[in-house]
Amino acid sequence: MVFPFEVPFYEKEGVPVTFVGHPLVDAVRPTMTRAASLAGFGLDTDRRTIGLFPGSRRGELKSLLPTILAAARLLKTRFPDSQFIMPLASSLAAADLTPYLAGSGLDIKVVEGKGYDVMQVCDAIITVSGTVTLEIALMGVPMVIIYRVSPLTYAVGKRLVRVEHAGLCNIVAGERVVQELIQDDAEPAGIAAELIRILTDAGYAEEMRAKLAGVRAKLGSGGGSARVAGLVCEMIADGQEK
Repeated sequence: MVFPFEVPFYEKEGVPVTFVGHPLVDAVRPTMTRAASLAGFGLDTDRRTIGLFPGSRRGELKSLLPTILAAARLLKTRFPDSQFIMPLASSLAAADLTPYLAGSGLDIKVVEGKGYDVMQVCDAIITVSGTVTLEIALMGVPMVIIYRVSPLTYAVGKRLVRVEHAGLCNIVAGERVVQELIQDDAEPAGIAAELIRILTDAGYAEEMRAKLAGVRAKLGSGGGSARVAGLVCEMIADGQEK
């Protein structure tokens, strides 16, 4: 298993299971130092850097990017010296962002192919739900998670899926480490308010970073893929002996 919370479910059913650790622990590594990333992206070291992570699917862009940009405009009003950066997912093209960014009134650095370098330069991040929340958690960056689907999909999902949290980092932690703004709560003023708290309340931000470090610890110390290979070899050897 790659998530620690999966183990009890299998043990309850009497299924042999081993927690090997999550492969992202090894994979989430910047390619440059923070200083080099800031310089390479053309960012000012003395200004707040806010990350905008709108997802990797066009449907997510349509549903959530306008809201993220509206929240960013509120943040720009609150922090005039703030600067914004956005990673371009490999599944998208720059042209997919153009209709949204062109009329946003914001100067946003769009970076392709260096997601972890983008994360490390951010003081705080607005992100959609998904694996990216776990990656940001492993980088230790404070964030707010937003999530919105059609009302029908959400209503059906609530009946079928029994989980307390939407963000993987919160699911792994077993508690609300970072705020999740879901459906109608995913609106610009609320998103901006949470980012403002992260950026102005040092104690709040530090507590979040500490809990994100706890998420990292729960995902293992690394080397999960090697442990899986070792377990497979053991199983093959046991089978040959029998």
